[in-house]
Amino acid sequence: MTESWEIDLARAILLDREDKGITFDEARARAGRYARWIRELSTDHDSGSCWLEPEIRHWPGDLGFHTGQVTVVVAPQGKGKTNTFSRQIELALAHRPSWDVYTNLPFLWETVPGAPRPPRLYPVRRMSEFLEGMWARTLPSGRIPALAVDESDQFASGHDWYKDEGESWTRFLYVERHFRVRGPLLAYHVYEHVPQPLRRSGDLRGSYFRLVLVGKEHRMVRQEDPSQWFSVDETNLPFASLGLRGFKIDVDMGELEEELTGGTLAELCRQGLDYLGRHRAAEDHATRAGRLNRELVAEERESRDKVKGAGTRRRERIVAWWLDNLNAETAECCRKFTTSRRFAVETREAAREQLIRRGIPEDAKLPGRPGSNEQDHVDDR
Repeated sequence: MTESWEIDLARAILLDREDKGITFDEARARAGRYARWIRELSTDHDSGSCWLEPEIRHWPGDLGFHTGQVTVVVAPQGKGKTNTFSRQIELALAHRPSWDVYTNLPFLWETVPGAPRPPRLYPVRRMSEFLEGMWARTLPSGRIPALAVDESDQFASGHDWYKDEGESWTRFLYVERHFRVRGPLLAYHVYEHVPQPLRRSGDLRGSYFRLVLVGKEHRMVRQEDPSQWFSVDETNLPFASLGLRGFKIDVDMGELEEELTGGTLAELCRQGLDYLGRHRAAEDHATRAGRLNRELVAEERESRDKVKGAGTRRRERIVAWWLDNLNAETAECCRKFTTSRRFAVETREAAREQLIRRGIPEDAKLPGRPGSNEQDHVDDR
């Protein structure tokens, strides 16, 4: 029996992939595959009797999720990186029930009310969110954290790894093994975007792959030995091909390392959460201070605009008065509007320019024109 959310999910898949020529029947078939997969997902996997386990164990680092070691997948845009990561996450959820998987991949069930979500899969968009989940949920319960980050070029690349965010990310990659982290899996568009410290130190030996298409088969090919490759099937998880979800490095890992002095995992988790609490409090304070500063700047700008507007309107009134009083003297303007002689002369000249632009006859009376009791140019000293 088809669930009502399956039809909504099929519509979401169709909308997400309409530029690829997918039909509604194909979209509905994809939604049906996910529905069957989520229904059959076991929470008590027996690796000893699983027919797929030998093939899974053939993957490097257990589905590519090495303990404390990066796996990098490189491919141009639109060549299957997100499908590859989604497939590896799918296998981890089905065959590694002791793992909690964290990822920034966007999935279409997030847009479909009532659509079930896989257990033990947690969306993260910030380093602080991953660390909090790991320290508050995963490690205290004796589980293993795994991390997969798509579109890694956006936050740490070979061009800017030396900046604060890239340096902090690289430091995390060096210390993650102390937290039993599986991965992370990182996706890059070109190898040159991989942070340089990883390339120089050789940390990618055996865990650097390129995606290639052989016929209709997608393969992860090991860079050092192209004869070693792993087939990547189409995932059952409905990822959003048009979705864009970055990953922000919002924690200074160097500063955090100094805080983690505990001798047990429980102590490290508590110290890490305490640090994140202080970090968020400081971030909230900075946000409020920034908001207050923006409000003050806006108020000051509004005040200046009001003063400027009032000054403009006053000037226009005085120019209009000159146009109505062609025989008036500067002193009379100063008394009437309580203004300086300089401003009175300036507005009188503005009135004269207006009349000239209107094509006033040469013999017409103009403010300050010879014939009035004042000279054309008044000494304003």
